[in-house]
Amino acid sequence: MSYTLRNLRVIFSVFIIHSPFSIEAQNIHFSNISENLFVQNPATITRTENIVFQLCYRNQWPGAGNFTTYDGAFFIHSEPLKSTAGILILRDIQGDAIITSTSFGILYGYKARIARTWFLAGGIHAAYNLYSINYSQLTFENGQYPALLFDDTQYFFDFSTGLELSYKDNSRYGVSVSRLGSFQPALNSHPGLQINLSYQGKYLMNTDYDKNIIKIEPSFYAAIQHRSSEILYGSRMDIGGILGGIYFRQNYQFEFDAIIILLGTRFGNMSFFYCYDINLSGADSRFTNLAAHEVTFLYDMQYNRKRNERGAIKCPKI
Repeated sequence: MSYTLRNLRVIFSVFIIHSPFSIEAQNIHFSNISENLFVQNPATITRTENIVFQLCYRNQWPGAGNFTTYDGAFFIHSEPLKSTAGILILRDIQGDAIITSTSFGILYGYKARIARTWFLAGGIHAAYNLYSINYSQLTFENGQYPALLFDDTQYFFDFSTGLELSYKDNSRYGVSVSRLGSFQPALNSHPGLQINLSYQGKYLMNTDYDKNIIKIEPSFYAAIQHRSSEILYGSRMDIGGILGGIYFRQNYQFEFDAIIILLGTRFGNMSFFYCYDINLSGADSRFTNLAAHEVTFLYDMQYNRKRNERGAIKCPKI
């Protein structure tokens, strides 16, 4: 498929689905919901008790143009304050840079014990966004540039908030609301409000072989929005720091979009994950060109905390 045809297909999709004066971009989603769930639910950053640095790269539909997402995050936990705070920078490119968005955000989460083995965490994410439509990137066969198309850039704030209920370290239940600030008339003809539900569990199995503990981690994620829905579910297994898993993505009409294969490894304080999405939508027989590649790197840096515990004072004998 030529460069021109790819560009025309992107623009055609935008104008068919929406009116010429109302443009709504594709929402950003990740296949590795365990490590990237904080993008939708900021309360999940309270899971860490250390300093965390994370990078992620996603290449969606490599055979249909440049649809890539980059993000970098940094979090730090304070045990005395029972809080975690951090920053998130996210860059999304759609259709060979025809549609681009950049987000600069800060996250804060607070976690409290509500029972002996139950914890409740709440979080908020505030971001400043730059959203651009660059029609000048298009190339037409006849060398002409239609007067209807014009470049446009919007600047707006966006917010998300969420809660996560956890039982020890065995199960976590989350609910969050995203795109609270995406009510810009120039960007959306309908509210972009998105409700997210999630579940993540962990089951341990002792084995006699090499004294390894097998961790089975099932996950479920659902996103509900005005015109779209997404359900992602599956499980992964961790054996001695080597991970493998399989997930499925579909909508509420049980139309399957992809099978996701996850591979990962942990060594020391570093973790590396790779996801490969196998396309099931039937949009093109060349499913390898309409797949997706996602790489996540996580560095969990431990540090020594100052403790305020007072030692016992010896009483002199009289």
